[in-house]
Amino acid sequence: TTDSYALPQGILQEGFDIGFYEDGPVQEVYTVSHGVRSFPFNQYRWVVRKSIDGGTTFAPFHEFFATLGSRDALNPKMHIDSEGNIYLTGTAQTDVADLNQYTWVTEKYTRATDSWAIVDRVATDGVESDESRPYAISEGVDGTIFVAGVKNINREWIVRASNDGGVTW
Repeated sequence: TTDSYALPQGILQEGFDIGFYEDGPVQEVYTVSHGVRSFPFNQYRWVVRKSIDGGTTFAPFHEFFATLGSRDALNPKMHIDSEGNIYLTGTAQTDVADLNQYTWVTEKYTRATDSWAIVDRVATDGVESDESRPYAISEGVDGTIFVAGVKNINREWIVRASNDGGVTW
């Protein structure tokens, strides 16, 4: 084991994805999981950890909290493009109007500006137990980012694509 981590006042739930980026002589390794913190809200969040020594040691890099009426951020998947930008995609569980729904969220870390932003959301149709969930993220040979998953209560399979770094989908 090269990294073992528990959130403060909570436990790390599951490891979901790993990514690599070579920055000159430095091989960066990133892991993403979702974890729960028992204080103050029992809220799940995505936890990204980073290693700059090829995976020997890791340190906290980023936590994503679900927002806008959301309860939990779940099941993250990760992709790192050739420029070192990180894409995370997963679900944000919401309780809007007492409906248990899951919204698909894609977040991007832009290395050049050292910043994170939500770049895509796929909303539900607004009925009980409705869900939009991404299951995979990858990059095409031309640099297009693809995210595949299901939308709405009928579990319609969809693929979202962005060929401009997440500006449009």
